[in-house]
This record gives sequence, C-alpha cells and structure tokens, in this order.
Amino acid sequence: GLVERDGEFTQIHVVQHWCYLGSTPTPEAARQLSQTASQVAANFDADGYKILCRPVLTGSVEIVL
Repeated sequence: GLVERDGEFTQIHVVQHWCYLGSTPTPEAARQLSQTASQVAANFDADGYKILCRPVLTGSVEIVL
C-alpha cells in the first residue's frame, strides 16, 4: 500500500502486481481489500505502472506491506 497523507486525511492506495485495487483509510481495510481482490484476476495496468514507478523506485512515498 502506498500511503498518502494530507493533514488529518490518510489514504492507503492498495496495489498488487502493479494493479491498482482501490484505496482505504486504514491498514486493516487495506489488508481486507488486498485479500478480497487476490481472489479476482486483475490485469496489469500500464498507465498505473507509469504513475507509480517513480515514487516507488525513488522512495518518495511511504509504503506499507
């Protein structure tokens, strides 16, 4: 999950195998989303990859497992 913070607002964007699964406000909800989505086949999203690649590789975003 990639963590986005703005003041008191926090969202965890859940990504699995470079596929965006959604966003949640808590780590517990992110884990649930990840487990639910893993049962459904998700396709690689080239646009999502391009958007996420730089922050992930440069370490400019907080990542939670």
